[in-house]
Amino acid sequence: MRYQFIQGQTQNFPTKVLCQVMHVSGSGFYAWRGRPECQRSREDRRLLAHIKSVFQASDKTYGSPRIHRDLNEEGITCGKRRVARLMRQNGIRPEPVKRFVITTASKHALPIHENVLGQQFEAGAADRRWAADITYVWTRRVPSRSSRYVAGCGLTRSPEKRSKASLLNLLFVSCKGAVHGSS
Repeated sequence: MRYQFIQGQTQNFPTKVLCQVMHVSGSGFYAWRGRPECQRSREDRRLLAHIKSVFQASDKTYGSPRIHRDLNEEGITCGKRRVARLMRQNGIRPEPVKRFVITTASKHALPIHENVLGQQFEAGAADRRWAADITYVWTRRVPSRSSRYVAGCGLTRSPEKRSKASLLNLLFVSCKGAVHGSS
């Protein structure tokens, strides 16, 4: 690692100064530079190319256990920890998949309330505009639009399985006595 750092900085600083700062000898640095790449590094580069291809084929969703399994199925033998190390060193991290779930039942005969905000969500002061929604929330907090104050919330596994108690939990009561709810 020290020698690689020195090699990367030789255009900005003299090699002698870099070697002194990194506490290595100049002859050791030049000997390292003249050596061919070791077999382990070559194998790591080859394996990393396979890891990247499996990772891209999975739409960047596979972690090291799945990539290790796929590599073994392709006949590429390697260890779990080696795959994890190479992924970690090269910044290869899976992106979590947020599943889209349809929560709106739009085919009904119930009245639909008018949009009184007109898509103007910015409030001049705190507690002037409130918003509510029945949806899947990826966090456990439901803030108000301007103050970001969490008045309260109710969570259920399914919109169809709401109880009376959970509907009451969806009522927000502010300190000014205003009541806002969603059901």
